[in-house]
Amino acid sequence: MTSVRRRYADLRHGQMHYREVLPSGEQSGTVLMLHQVSSSSAMYEAVMPLLAARGLRCIAPDTPGFGATDPLPADAGIHDFGDTFVEFIEALGLDDFALVGHHNGARQSVMLAARHVPGLWAVALVNLPYHPDKTLRGERFVEKRIVDPAPDADATHVLHEWHRLGDLAREALPPGVAGMDPAHHTRELIDTLRAENYAAMYRISFSHDIEESLGAIEVPTLFVACDGDWLGRNQASAAVLVPRGEHVDLAGGVFVFDQRPQAVADVIATYLETTSATSAQQAADAWPWGRVDGDSSTDQLPAGGFW
Repeated sequence: MTSVRRRYADLRHGQMHYREVLPSGEQSGTVLMLHQVSSSSAMYEAVMPLLAARGLRCIAPDTPGFGATDPLPADAGIHDFGDTFVEFIEALGLDDFALVGHHNGARQSVMLAARHVPGLWAVALVNLPYHPDKTLRGERFVEKRIVDPAPDADATHVLHEWHRLGDLAREALPPGVAGMDPAHHTRELIDTLRAENYAAMYRISFSHDIEESLGAIEVPTLFVACDGDWLGRNQASAAVLVPRGEHVDLAGGVFVFDQRPQAVADVIATYLETTSATSAQQAADAWPWGRVDGDSSTDQLPAGGFW
């Protein structure tokens, strides 16, 4: 299997660390993958070689202040993060690529797509945090989800994060989908502990009203909803806000890229293959599960699909 390489890009704010996997055969496209908070690009290590096997060059940067990427200034806002990703795209010379984002990385992907970044031709969003009821967004959502305990001499904060991550992994998992193994659990704990401002990043991201950005996306966009992740419950509602939005359900939880890497890779690669091979209207016809009108109750995967 193709190996994951680790590299750095020199940007104005400092160095951005990223992982890259090149296909062993003919390259069919490039995918820029943005991770959830408070993880790092390590969350994509299991799925990147699987996408590369489908001909996709995979590039997964660490968000500034997470993983091994230098942080932005303390007063940075959401558009500063967007500017940094655009600078990264330009530094790597990416002029023909798709975006993949998960959780907070999906929100970052939406905002990049709404800026009409040159060369972007498709987007795949997995469990985009979105709720049609505005009273359930923003600070109320963040404060319920995030507790940022201060470090203490007894390492209580470490135990707190360990249990919080374990609870997330077990939350509403569908039958047959495993939670985190100890190595995965430890990786997520380390990423969280070294991301000192992860709660601040949540607040920055969720202060942005995402509906306007969704409506501004012009490229084909897939919304993937995992039934064991409560953040993915409103993907059909978000999909109808995007002119070329589509929606599909997938069995999985909060850490679906670790829990079901082959399944999520198949969904993403199939969508990108059909989208890149046809015009916008043809892509809707070629996508094997059809266009979704926002009613997920009528959206069915075929027998033998990605459940």
